[in-house]
Amino acid sequence: MKRPLRSFALVSAQFTLLAGLALTAPWAALGAPRIVLFVVSLLLVGWAARALGGRSFSVFPEPRPSARLALNGPYRWVRHPMYLAALLAAGALGSAPPLGLHTALAVLLIPVIVAKVRVEERALEVAFPDRSDRMRGVARLVPGLW
Repeated sequence: MKRPLRSFALVSAQFTLLAGLALTAPWAALGAPRIVLFVVSLLLVGWAARALGGRSFSVFPEPRPSARLALNGPYRWVRHPMYLAALLAAGALGSAPPLGLHTALAVLLIPVIVAKVRVEERALEVAFPDRSDRMRGVARLVPGLW
């Protein structure tokens, strides 16, 4: 499967921002609530990856040809739990005092994730024509918000 350049750009931006965030965050200043949020984000990634299955997992927003539509685990409540986990981790690390480059990187991650969600939503609709009906009532990222 040939991937569009846009997908490579979004994945590159996402992982560059996350790596920069991890490298610039003041880890010693996180405090217990941020550490808990960061750990929760890691657990959510693991749960979502397990629910998705190895044949379906990809860092790219287009589904693999062997992918199946995940409707179990965290996918019951959120269509994109791994993106939510990335944003939770970014919030935990990016909000640590003093605010600085790590905060800017966390904020810059938001439009990248939103763009990936939109690209993935379109690709999933093509791959799974009945997806809209099956995912009705399931939030994209934040239940009750979007």
